[in-house]
Amino acid sequence: MMNMKYSAIAIVCLFTLSCGTSVPVYKRADAPIEKRVEDLLSRMTLEEKILQMNQITLGKNLNENNIGNETAEPV
Repeated sequence: MMNMKYSAIAIVCLFTLSCGTSVPVYKRADAPIEKRVEDLLSRMTLEEKILQMNQITLGKNLNENNIGNETAEPV
């Protein structure tokens, strides 16, 4: 009975250790940027991607694609 108890404890310990979560690629600084971006985008929902593109930028936005009041070139 004691051997069965120790065997069960060992199996549970091995199972919990093998189920450890690994660090996602997008969080690993040593991974190539392209792989990190691909991993992050694959985890995002369509709604999250749309919200990312529609973020409001505060302050001067000197991007030439800006559609707000501030422009890259003086008017």
